[in-house]
Amino acid sequence: MINFYEQQNRNHNYQPIEEKNEIVNSHKINGKKPNFEKYDDPTGEFDSKQLKWGMWYVQNKILLRRIGIGALFVFIAITFGFSLWKGGFILYYDFFQQPAAEIDLTRATNYNVLNQSRIPQQMQIMDIQILPGGVDKNDVIAELVNPNERYIVYFDYYFDFGGQQSPRQKGFLLPFEVRPIAAMGLDSGWAVGLANLMVENISWQRISNHLISDVKRWQDERLIFSISDFVFKQTGVAGGASSNIISFKLTNESSFSYKDAVFYVGLYQNGSLVGLMKLPVQDFHSLEVRDVDLRSFVSNLVVSEIKLFPAIDLYDKAVYLQP
Repeated sequence: MINFYEQQNRNHNYQPIEEKNEIVNSHKINGKKPNFEKYDDPTGEFDSKQLKWGMWYVQNKILLRRIGIGALFVFIAITFGFSLWKGGFILYYDFFQQPAAEIDLTRATNYNVLNQSRIPQQMQIMDIQILPGGVDKNDVIAELVNPNERYIVYFDYYFDFGGQQSPRQKGFLLPFEVRPIAAMGLDSGWAVGLANLMVENISWQRISNHLISDVKRWQDERLIFSISDFVFKQTGVAGGASSNIISFKLTNESSFSYKDAVFYVGLYQNGSLVGLMKLPVQDFHSLEVRDVDLRSFVSNLVVSEIKLFPAIDLYDKAVYLQP
């Protein structure tokens, strides 16, 4: 039989089919596939790791394409949905909200009303009384109110009796404070009749909300004083005393100590004010108890109860004792 391959292949380098199958089968080792991880490129252009990733890419090329297309569709859906929502909002605002906003812009703010709300209200004078203050002496007492929540008021004052005037004094009122002021020991020869309270040099000091948020609570925590063991002895009752004796215990129940604390002690008979006495207390420590003994030379004085009026400028650091 003529071998056409042999006739064409003059180099005689062909192999029979059976020998080729044996060569192919010889590449299988115990029926296992070749291990590309141990592949060593003789050219040195790429290693087994690059070959592995290349084979993985070829095998998953279609999956990666689908994932990319899906992500693109999701991005398009989100951006398109946002555009629809934003467009609808703009249309709604243009048709419904913008006309109302334009009307509001044309309205002028009444700054006069706004400024008035920040101007402190004036002090209120509740009552003025002239009471006996001793032998041939009278005391003039006026009860004042500071109706403001965030303003301290400082002022000078005196009483006018139609030509005669009491000495000028300085006073102050804390926010929301109700307290008497007085001119004491005036000559009873002219300090009688109708007295007018004259207030001058009024100045207001605003308390910042950034420093003190609750002014009333802040003040109440510093003005905790109590009176106990009150005793009143009238002239001539106790061993022939020549003056009325008002004695009691004064306790500083606050957590603060005061260098020069000033109090006014109101003397009352069945709820009516019959006298006022000034009580300075130096170096009054927290939780300290002081025995107080006051003397009054007012004739026929009867006192059934007393009331304490602290006159301490809590916003002045100088009034506090250093710890």
